[in-house]
Amino acid sequence: MEATTHLFKYEIIHINIRSLRSNKHNLEAYLAEMEFPEIVCLNETKLPKDGKIEIDGYNISSRREHSTTGGSRGSMILTRKDVQDVVELSEIQDQFKFDEIIGIEIKKSNRQPGIKVYTYYNPPLSAPNVGILQHISSASGNCVLTGDLNCKNTHWGSSKNEPRGVNLLDSLHQHNLITLNDDSKTRCDPVTGKEDSLDLVICNMSLAQIFKEFWVGYDIGSDHYPVHATFQFKQQP
Repeated sequence: MEATTHLFKYEIIHINIRSLRSNKHNLEAYLAEMEFPEIVCLNETKLPKDGKIEIDGYNISSRREHSTTGGSRGSMILTRKDVQDVVELSEIQDQFKFDEIIGIEIKKSNRQPGIKVYTYYNPPLSAPNVGILQHISSASGNCVLTGDLNCKNTHWGSSKNEPRGVNLLDSLHQHNLITLNDDSKTRCDPVTGKEDSLDLVICNMSLAQIFKEFWVGYDIGSDHYPVHATFQFKQQP
C-alpha cells in the first residue's frame, strides 16, 4: 500500500504567568480547554529556588527559579507527557549566566519532528541581549524563542515605538529572525486598563516556512494573555 502524508503539529503557548502558584489551577483549566498544546513556555513563575510544583498533563522539562538580572522571577518550559526525547539545552544557561533564558530540544525521530524551544524574560527598562538572538540564529534546525521582552514596537502590535523596540527589530532583521505576532495585544495594565504588546514569538527561517497560525488567548489571572503559535509539519509514516 502506498504511504500517505499526514500532518504533525507543535502548538506553543507563551504566558507571563505572574506567579505560577497563584494561577496554577487557571493555567491547568486553560490548557485542558485548549486540548493540551504540546509546549508551554512560562515567565515570572515566582517560585522559590527549591520550590516544587506539578502541572497536570505535562513534564517540567527545563526550569530556573531565579537569575542575576531582574531578581527572582523565574522561567519554565513544559512539554506534554506524550512528547518524547526532550533534553535541556544547558549550554545556553552556561553561556548567558546573567540572563533569564532557558531552552529545550525535542529530538527528531520517526514519530516527531525536531525543534529547539527557548524562552527569555527581559526585565523592564533593560535592553535585550543581542547575543541571545545571534545564538539562536546560528543554531541548527527549527528554532523558536518566546518571551516577555518588554520592548515596544508597532511592528508587533505595541502602542508606540521605543528605542529598545526599534533596536530589537533591527537585530532581528540582522540575524534573519522573524516575529510571528500580529497586531494583537498581549498585556493589559491592571491600573490603567490600557493594552499593549510585549510578549513575542520569534523563529528562524527554517521554522517560519511551516508557520501556520498566531493568536492571543484570554485572561487567566495574569496581566499578560496567553500567546499561541502553531507550526504544521508534513511527515511520511
